[in-house]
Amino acid sequence: LDFRQVSELDNGEGKITLPVIMLADCASPSDRLRLKEILDADVDHDSTREVARLVDKYGTAEATVERAHGYTALAMDALKTFPANAERDVLENLANKLLYRFN
Repeated sequence: LDFRQVSELDNGEGKITLPVIMLADCASPSDRLRLKEILDADVDHDSTREVARLVDKYGTAEATVERAHGYTALAMDALKTFPANAERDVLENLANKLLYRFN
């Protein structure tokens, strides 16, 4: 899943991704109303593109990536409290793979 895209899966199956949740928080009242209308209706290609345009307009995909980087940094700092060993390396690699899988 690319955080910078809003797919039909995101809202077509009732799964709202963080960029869309953040969009609802920061959009203008008129854009927030339009977003609600889109999410309450049957999803089609045009409405999906409109949500993607709004995500781009408000930068919520980028904000989501920034948030992911922040949580990953916190996790990496927490891992440093454990002795350096193969197990810690596996967890650090997993955190990095998950983060960069989405970028």
